[in-house]
Amino acid sequence: MAVGPQLVFLSDGTGELVVADLSPQGFTQRHRVRVLQDGVRAVTGASFANGRFYVRNLREIVAFTLR
Repeated sequence: MAVGPQLVFLSDGTGELVVADLSPQGFTQRHRVRVLQDGVRAVTGASFANGRFYVRNLREIVAFTLR
């Protein structure tokens, strides 16, 4: 998902959320953090509402803000 000039995505198998800058010159990863258990399949991509990110897999859901 695009949030301002950044791309935010959730890795399907590792539970890592990645934040990257996007530009015509390419993709630059800024942050990578494990937010869900490793090895549990994600069922949706990250969602963004009211300043918070929401991610979930088949066992858990997490809500947080990035600063």
